[in-house]
Amino acid sequence: MSEQKVGIIGAGLAGLCAAYYLQKAGVLVTVFEKNSFIGGRLGSISNVDDEEDIGAQYFTLRSPLMLDLLPQWQEMGLVKAWSPRIHVIHDSHSIEKDHRSVERWVGTPSMVALANYFAPSTDIRCDHEVQSIALTKSGEWQLKVRHHGSLTGFSALLFSLPAPLIGSLLQGVQPHWQQSLEGINFLPTLGARVSFSREPDLDAAFINHGMARWLANNSSKPGRRQGLRWTLHLDHQWSAQHAHLSTSEAIELIQRNWQLEHLPGTLESVSPFFWPQAIALNPPLDFAPWDSELKLGALGDWHLGGRVEGALLSGYELSRAVIKSCR
Repeated sequence: MSEQKVGIIGAGLAGLCAAYYLQKAGVLVTVFEKNSFIGGRLGSISNVDDEEDIGAQYFTLRSPLMLDLLPQWQEMGLVKAWSPRIHVIHDSHSIEKDHRSVERWVGTPSMVALANYFAPSTDIRCDHEVQSIALTKSGEWQLKVRHHGSLTGFSALLFSLPAPLIGSLLQGVQPHWQQSLEGINFLPTLGARVSFSREPDLDAAFINHGMARWLANNSSKPGRRQGLRWTLHLDHQWSAQHAHLSTSEAIELIQRNWQLEHLPGTLESVSPFFWPQAIALNPPLDFAPWDSELKLGALGDWHLGGRVEGALLSGYELSRAVIKSCR
């Protein structure tokens, strides 16, 4: 297995998880990330305090893989249980406590801790944007990387990206799973780091009307300092309708709607952020993400429910398929 060299495009949780398990099997791995940071939507956009979770807010334990990893994560101090006072806001006149029994966990000091767990021994090249791929005459994959030229010698490539971005890199290469990707529609998420002059009397809220869908006080999570901003996630359809707004226009609209929709607290400041491909509307059924002939794979939470657990399972399962194929 040591002669195999795999390139992974994207240093989100799925890609890092795949790299981790491939390396444990003796495969050489290089991860290419266009941003200056790792973790994808686990973490943040640039210049955000790493204690403030603006992406994935928590994770649950729904798979054997997560249950197996949890004791080690706890021993290392990477995760802690989060028991927030959660409310459900149906409309301005109907607010109730969320009494569902859900065990929620968070990374400490931020959700990026999960990505960092898989990263230490991995060759991760940030600020390396892959622009195209090509199969050489010798049967190896070659990558063209912005500002870094061409890199070759890869026996397999894994794409840890939203489906539309994977399609843009294939350029005539047709793995068997490509057609499944072409039919997937994504919606964006517009969100914001917000502060209040009068804070809501809750730790987090599911919001079921108007523009907003989730609000959480970062300081309520274990391992965080006090005084952090809150994280606001807006409705996907609402985000798509307002994706054209400038930053100043988004701030003005969020502040105005907050008052009109009688949402809790009094907003003081709003710092928007935006993910173009946040959720897959129609993830493919029975998606087989590994083409053993071309040695190309696709992974990400987008085909397994959009959860943190989905990203981990996607990375783990694809790594098993690659290892089996390379033996």
